[in-house]
Amino acid sequence: MYKLQTDEDGNPICIVCNEKLFNEKEWAEHVEFERTILKQNVSGLKEQKNNFDRCLNSSLSVDQSRRKRESELNRIRLNQQKRLEIKNTVIRDTQTPTGRPSNSTSPFSSPSGSSMAKKDAAPLNGNTSYCKSCERHYDYLIISKSFEEPRCQNCFSKFRAQTGALPLTITSASLDTADSLCDENAETSSPQSPLSLVVDAKRSRFN
Repeated sequence: MYKLQTDEDGNPICIVCNEKLFNEKEWAEHVEFERTILKQNVSGLKEQKNNFDRCLNSSLSVDQSRRKRESELNRIRLNQQKRLEIKNTVIRDTQTPTGRPSNSTSPFSSPSGSSMAKKDAAPLNGNTSYCKSCERHYDYLIISKSFEEPRCQNCFSKFRAQTGALPLTITSASLDTADSLCDENAETSSPQSPLSLVVDAKRSRFN
């Protein structure tokens, strides 16, 4: 049990402020006063603690927001760098061709060779025929001794217009040739017809 302090005269002394109290009434009032001061001090300490916690939380929140902002900025920078790298890679790929060389860049290829290979490799689709002159498919082609490969009607007309020596059709050419051959044979084999021989015989009788 705690012993109350007293002075030489036996008066109690306050253990908080060391004030001398001469009677019980002063002692009761002083105790109430000290209790009020203690409550105020406790409230002040609580307020200081709350203020400290708020300051600490605010500083932490500021620090967290700063770190978050820095991380966002770093992420944006990284994304920009990646986009620039991808863009530069695409531009570099488009400017410098890689892989298998095309017909235009290959040193062993020529336009004529590629066109000939394309013509030779042209397939026949179903019942259609392939004209190697215009590189198209048609239902029919025209065959002539004047050119090696069969041609379509348009190519044949163009070729005929250029040369000017071919007939319109193969049938007319064969008929005209046969008629001309018959006329030549008739002129060479029989210079006079039977009617001319009869007229000459009558003239010789009258004479």
